[in-house]
Amino acid sequence: MTFHPSLKNALLFFAFGLVFGIFLSFLWGQMLIPEYKPVITVESPKQLKKEVASSEAVYTKKADSLNSQNDKLVVQLSNTKAALAIANTKTVSLQKEIFNLLDRRFGRQQTSASHLDTTCDSLANTIPVLIAASKEKDSLYSSEIADLESQVQNRDSAVALQQEQYETLKASFTKSIEAQTILTNDNKALTKTVRQQRTKSKLLSAALLIISGAAATYFLHHN
Repeated sequence: MTFHPSLKNALLFFAFGLVFGIFLSFLWGQMLIPEYKPVITVESPKQLKKEVASSEAVYTKKADSLNSQNDKLVVQLSNTKAALAIANTKTVSLQKEIFNLLDRRFGRQQTSASHLDTTCDSLANTIPVLIAASKEKDSLYSSEIADLESQVQNRDSAVALQQEQYETLKASFTKSIEAQTILTNDNKALTKTVRQQRTKSKLLSAALLIISGAAATYFLHHN
């Protein structure tokens, strides 16, 4: 089977035009498609919000427990102060009673037998020691109250510090969520742009293919 020279030329021109059109469409399509970077896999904003809410719940629970302990410490301090006030009142009353007793003893000593002298002297020497011990106990109570007050102040400082740390952490999470939201929106916009460019590339490739075929047909009929 032999081909007519004109038919053979027509087939060659058509094949050349087809290959040239495919080449141009491929080249044009690659030029239209922008450089596409893979979408970075990030944690979704919804998931981050859930983590923030979970952290906030844990913090709130711990803060409530800390505040409850602090309230108990304040009540304990108040009760200790009240007990100390009662102890001081008793100490003053005891001192008055002891001195009255001493006055009576010394008053009797002047009119009684001499064998009471040793007992009164012993009592007179022991009572100041008892009073000193009582004052020392009161001093220890005062020191205990000072320690409790310091503990309350330290606990308040710890609560304030934890609150500050929590606010800082919450602000960081908020910024992270905002950044992730922006990144997600950018990725969506980029994906949409790439799809649009690919659609345009396909349309232009088809148009170039048609134009190439028409050009090949034109050259065929004019040769």
